[in-house]
Amino acid sequence: MIKILNSNFERQAILKEVINPNRFEELNGENTLTFSAILDEKTSTYIDENAVIELDDDYFDIACYKKNQNEDGTLTVDVEAEHISYRLNNPDYDIEYFASTGSPATVLSAILSGTGFTVGTIEFSDNVTYSAQEKKSRRMMLMEFIAFLGGEVDFEKTTVSILQHRGSEDPK
Repeated sequence: MIKILNSNFERQAILKEVINPNRFEELNGENTLTFSAILDEKTSTYIDENAVIELDDDYFDIACYKKNQNEDGTLTVDVEAEHISYRLNNPDYDIEYFASTGSPATVLSAILSGTGFTVGTIEFSDNVTYSAQEKKSRRMMLMEFIAFLGGEVDFEKTTVSILQHRGSEDPK
């Protein structure tokens, strides 16, 4: 079920007639959502550049949307959304130089400081030093730090966890 939220994460609407929903998530990489929906008065009112999409208890920001009138006269909207963690690419969060030493939770907390994101479960405990010697986005720093640890990122809304391994280790 896809829900439309406002910028304060308050539910505005539930989309009941969703066409071709597709969530794409790769480990430590892209995390996007695309879908189309029948455009009615409620959908038209709440889908805009400030809306947040909730799917499977996770948040996505609308990157772009396009309203269409189909040959049969129905109105639809095509939506492309990015996981809320892409907000860490906001240039306001860029850092010229960064260095932190301590537990992975301490370093992650320093990377996320001032962004509205919080530290979740960290399955690594040995003290580390991570530094960035040039201007980078917080998301880039986050992904570099996770690669440095050899972990896998798990986003849950605005909480960032670094796990040893996500999902089942048994082949499917």
